Amino acid sequence: MYKTQTDYSTRASRQVAYFPECREYVPNPGMGIVSMLLSDHMIDIHTPELRALGAAAFDAAHRLPPRYPSYEDMLAAANYRYTDNLYIRVGWLDVQTVSGKLTISKRFEEALDAVRESGKSWSVRIMQCSPSNPEKSLLPDFLSHLPCLELADEGFPDGGRMLPLYTEDYFRYWSEMCMLFAERFDSDPSLAYVDLSGYGFWGEGHHYGPQMKGVDAGDLFDKVAGDERVARLIDIHEKAFRLTPMAINAHHCEYPSGVSALDRGAWLRRDSYFLWFKPEEAAHGLGRRAGSGVVTETIVPYETRPERGETDGNSFRSFLDLPCLKCDWGCHYGVIGFNPADILRAAEIYPELFRDFAARIGYRIRPSIVWLTWNDTGKWLTIGMVNDGCVSLPGQLTLSASCNGETSGVTLSEDENYNMCGHMTLIDIPLPENAAGTIKLSASLRMKGKTAPIRFAAESADGAAPYTLTIDI
Repeated sequence: MYKTQTDYSTRASRQVAYFPECREYVPNPGMGIVSMLLSDHMIDIHTPELRALGAAAFDAAHRLPPRYPSYEDMLAAANYRYTDNLYIRVGWLDVQTVSGKLTISKRFEEALDAVRESGKSWSVRIMQCSPSNPEKSLLPDFLSHLPCLELADEGFPDGGRMLPLYTEDYFRYWSEMCMLFAERFDSDPSLAYVDLSGYGFWGEGHHYGPQMKGVDAGDLFDKVAGDERVARLIDIHEKAFRLTPMAINAHHCEYPSGVSALDRGAWLRRDSYFLWFKPEEAAHGLGRRAGSGVVTETIVPYETRPERGETDGNSFRSFLDLPCLKCDWGCHYGVIGFNPADILRAAEIYPELFRDFAARIGYRIRPSIVWLTWNDTGKWLTIGMVNDGCVSLPGQLTLSASCNGETSGVTLSEDENYNMCGHMTLIDIPLPENAAGTIKLSASLRMKGKTAPIRFAAESADGAAPYTLTIDI
């Protein structure tokens, strides 16, 4: 039986407010729809010659030269009304060209300019290997001496892509790069999360899929060695990024060190989310700490509208199903598309994809019933807090009440954060004895080392979710 921490039978009470649910989209920090501005999939599957191929367009397009977006296309994707976070996925060579110095590529700087001009948040992954990148190697030239394995030919005319081996030199240089990158960006309040990377294809923690060329790669699949490498990369990342949440891929949780990072509050991401999503991965997301986040990738909006056939049965899945599937699991961020072309085309032909996702994704907190309660020892604003979203808040929620020039507040526990999903949780904010008239209620969210104000998903006269609610007592 659920029990509150307070015996309210010892207090007198009076209802002072009720806030119904806002039916509009409520953007907030630590949640929302992600658009990729830059990635290893800079291909346009929406050109006339590829549209007729349906789902086959994605693989076919990888055989064509990359189509890097213009700055105007990046900005258009960033400014789309349902875009909340802008994802940048680049190679090591895009952030460093010489040892001991950070050197951001022109493409990366353009993406950052679009972030700043749009006023949105951003997230990032730096890859050491990508089988789908146009560059044969993602290592900067000054690291060309590091030993690598060549992957089997993936259809590129210049052969397979290069995977650097996990030598002492590799870890030393990777640590240097992470520290340099964090020195510039870790304190940026608009940087929402940074993916753990540096191990496996795309930095995602796995080595299956593309095959190694002409070598015995058994060591790459050794679980003990893999756990040691993942643990080392997690340690490097945590020392560099002290203020920004770390998102680890579900594949990293195949190792004890990845599970341990989740227990400490790391965020979880799933790099793909379709029929191959596994129950153990679902369990990792559901069992994470209440104050950590979940990131789900990727909804690719194909040109042909998917229809259920007579023989498909209940296993049928289309990309239009994915927003609901992701929210059923409970996600804070959901990625749509691999590049600006995907976002802009989907916004044109599948606006319901964004609308349906936005209706449930992340958290949607509001005071439901609000009471003034009191006894001989004090006076409180007692709030029946509700989260109408699909997941708990990815951090520490603080509620503040201001009245007659005085402000008091309370920070919710992880249990209170988790318990308000789907039903009311009673929260007390102490008030000064002389509290009377109007109270201004506000909220903020602390994610690792960064704090931001948040909107209440409560109905207001102008339809916009407010940062401050007014309560007359």
